[in-house]
Amino acid sequence: METKDPTEIKQTQPKVTDNHWQVENHILCDDCQDELVFIMKSGKEEFALGLKTVIQCLSIAQNELSVPPLPDDWWDEVYNRHFS
Repeated sequence: METKDPTEIKQTQPKVTDNHWQVENHILCDDCQDELVFIMKSGKEEFALGLKTVIQCLSIAQNELSVPPLPDDWWDEVYNRHFS
């Protein structure tokens, strides 16, 4: 398997405009599933990534031992705030 130069690998990145990540606050939106939405960019494509998805990805990463475990009380607070 050939190793690619890291500069050639295209990864999804937060969209940055004027040195600021593009984040949309949906806290007052009645129809929205997430109160915070990150605008992401992969090449020329842009897409939204909701906070709930980020939290779920973090949970998977923790279960896969890719990140250090977060305290149970932190997970309880996050669950109560975003998933109940």
